[in-house]
Amino acid sequence: MVKIKVVSSIVAISSIHLLTVFLNLQNSSTREQNIWLVIMHLTFVLSALCLCIMDRISSNDAEFIPGGLLSPSMNQNKKAEKLSEPDKHQRKT
Repeated sequence: MVKIKVVSSIVAISSIHLLTVFLNLQNSSTREQNIWLVIMHLTFVLSALCLCIMDRISSNDAEFIPGGLLSPSMNQNKKAEKLSEPDKHQRKT
């Protein structure tokens, strides 16, 4: 959770810097520098998205299924359904 907050702060700082560069286009950098700034910002955004996805997959509250990720509340409902069903392998005597 802390990692995601740190990465989102880095993305916010990068976007603010990129915005200030775009507002001062006539005064400062060249076209090549602007392209590199955009590439670096997109790299920060993509790494933040990857980190969020990895955190979501590795969390104990979410269950990965082929159709996507279950939300924690849906996962809790699935666990409750499994607990309420009788065990099929137990013999009734």
